[in-house]
Amino acid sequence: MTAIENMWVELYMAAMVFILYILGCRGKKERNTSPWYYKYCLIMLMTVLLTDVIIWFFEFRGKGIFWVYCLIWAVNFILCIFLMLLYSLYLFAYIKENYKVEVRFPVHYFCFISFIAIFLWISSFWNKSIFVLNIKFYPEYTYLFSFVVILIILLLLPSFYVFIVARKKMERRMRILFSIYSLLPIVAMFIEYLTEINCIFYSSTALLILLVYVGINQKNRLIAYNQSVELQAKESEMKETEQKVMMGNIQPLFIQTVLASIADMAEKDPKRAESTTSSFATYLRMNLNSVGKNEPVPFEEELKHADSYLELEENIRPGRIHVEHNIEAYNFFLPVLTLQPIVENAIVHGIIPKGGGTIKLWSREDEDSFYIGVDDDGIGFDSTLAVKGVGISNTRSRLEKFCGGTVKIESEKGKGTKVTIKIPKTTNMTF
Repeated sequence: MTAIENMWVELYMAAMVFILYILGCRGKKERNTSPWYYKYCLIMLMTVLLTDVIIWFFEFRGKGIFWVYCLIWAVNFILCIFLMLLYSLYLFAYIKENYKVEVRFPVHYFCFISFIAIFLWISSFWNKSIFVLNIKFYPEYTYLFSFVVILIILLLLPSFYVFIVARKKMERRMRILFSIYSLLPIVAMFIEYLTEINCIFYSSTALLILLVYVGINQKNRLIAYNQSVELQAKESEMKETEQKVMMGNIQPLFIQTVLASIADMAEKDPKRAESTTSSFATYLRMNLNSVGKNEPVPFEEELKHADSYLELEENIRPGRIHVEHNIEAYNFFLPVLTLQPIVENAIVHGIIPKGGGTIKLWSREDEDSFYIGVDDDGIGFDSTLAVKGVGISNTRSRLEKFCGGTVKIESEKGKGTKVTIKIPKTTNMTF
């Protein structure tokens, strides 16, 4: 190939590398990570290709300032060594991040080899040990190809080593790709020597960087897809668990108690039996309608559900349960089946064991949040003990997930329990 043809090929490869940089490597990257090294690999490769284009332009014209040509050729060689350094550091960082292989990069070895190589290269401008540059800007090679091939092998030895150490942890596809990444520069140099097509080495290096980008990105996309599948499976499992917990709110023993009470009322007080049956139907319908709902519901809907349960309990245990309301805020949302289980907890574990009592439902708001309260004067418990259980844990997690809400429980033995739900307005406004 002529000098002008080599120049256009390398200009084309530089443009391809620039496009690759624009597509995926702009912006800040965390220092000393594989994306950070890869970004500077691309920048260095573009610089190497452009300096080589200038060299080919000098050779094409066959005239110019000879010492400028020599300086650019020396700079091009030094930049090429820096490119090999960045590429090796990229491989080290990538293997460390993805395969947890702790191998230190041999900086002293690389510096030693680079210093000798640069010394021999620059000294050849006057002792002609590796190449000879004639006055027409054309190098007459002596041991140039042998020198470069040996240098590449020596500079890539650390990459070979870390690849051998990590190969057992790598997938088969990645082992093949990394073998290509390590061998392609050496193979390209041999082909350039045999064919005397002088732009093969830098062009293949650009192709190599492109292969790295495609190979690694494909793997990252596969990892992201697998993570997405796992996340969907976990969300499905969580949803199923939530539905089971919601269905668990309809206790078989409670249903049996209600039905027995209705049967007893049917003989003694048919009107109360009819009212209790209607409340029970409403309670069951609202529980069943709540199963599978993922979106938050208006507070009024949750309050109605809690009231249907309280009305049912009042009918079953007349005169033993008293309900008070102090509702000041309505215009907000909360996760479905949040309030009714807390009210049921207060009745079952607080008021009924005491033989009767009062439960108070309240709501209010301030500048930042909405508050819902369920207070009872039941038997209470020691609030210093951790409050556990599937029901309260599920309520806490759904409040946090859907609206960033929290649950606060205060209790004292013999005096009762206070449960306060706090829902920030900033998150609630999104519903």
